[in-house]
Amino acid sequence: MTSSRQNAASIAVIFALSVSLSGCALVGGAGQLWDAAASDLSHQRALDAAAVELESIAGVRSASARFASDTPESAAAELHVVVADNLSRDQVRRIAAVARETFTSVDFETAAPLLTLSAAHDGAGVLSRSSFEFSDENFADDVAYWRAAESAVEADLSMALTASMSGALYDRTITWPDGEDALATADSVIANFTALAAVPDDTSSPTMWNFSGMWAYPSLPAADTVALLDEIRGTIPLADFSADSSGMGEEYPEGVQLQLQATMREGTVLTQASIAVNHNEYREADWQNVVAAGVLASRVPDLNFSYTEKGRQFLIHTSACTVTSAESSQDRQLFDAVLASGAEFLPGAGPGACIPEQ
Repeated sequence: MTSSRQNAASIAVIFALSVSLSGCALVGGAGQLWDAAASDLSHQRALDAAAVELESIAGVRSASARFASDTPESAAAELHVVVADNLSRDQVRRIAAVARETFTSVDFETAAPLLTLSAAHDGAGVLSRSSFEFSDENFADDVAYWRAAESAVEADLSMALTASMSGALYDRTITWPDGEDALATADSVIANFTALAAVPDDTSSPTMWNFSGMWAYPSLPAADTVALLDEIRGTIPLADFSADSSGMGEEYPEGVQLQLQATMREGTVLTQASIAVNHNEYREADWQNVVAAGVLASRVPDLNFSYTEKGRQFLIHTSACTVTSAESSQDRQLFDAVLASGAEFLPGAGPGACIPEQ
């Protein structure tokens, strides 16, 4: 018996037990309880049928289904598929078609859908899809890119395809897999960045790259910025967010992080790259490492370099800039220290942050 069929049988058994144990108390609310259980069972059976259809596709090793509903408004409908390493593009499209037709049917219009793909070779990477507003061909492009990216960085990666908050068809997030060593994954991404940047991407979806020491949206950062991060992490470790991915813990993770952030203005996407160093207390050795990192950063154009410690922030920009933040005494202190340590700033560099021009 497949796991999808076992789920349906379990729901039927649980309901039968609830009826036999409650006896005459099932008066008044009994009809509602029956309707809810019957509805859940009907949804589970529909998902089970989809799982059986998925298992008939060559290249699919196994498929399972899950329906959970606390209330009709919070139902979750899930299909989990384990696939062969040599899965073809046509097989991917067939998987996508089964999932899309299932989740977009009237039966599941109020449920939150989720399709996951994982590899039969026990790799930790998972591709998850919770938006079904784009084509099966788009999905095949994403699966191909996910596989190629893993090969390029020589590490497992997880990719999530979600509804876009920016007006795009959908968004992608690529990160380290659950339960894996986030720093080791980041090391692999940085060490193999040239190969990763060379992977063809047939999609036009904005992508968030979320790793220890790197947060970039809507695309990969420039190679020279990643090379700078690689140099700096020799003295300042990568900021590791794996224990608190939100960064909202009692103390912000210490270390260095590359950031590429996008701002939408009048239909145009403006990006700004930065290297940010954070320490939760002042230490003289840390200051010296930050100044040395600033010297390295001075060679990279169009970059903001920042240092934060105990709530104080020091900002410099490395190129000519039309709009800058108001210069503070801390900004001037860092700029002068970096300059005195041998930095050869590009024309127009100075204290304060560069703000993308409107």
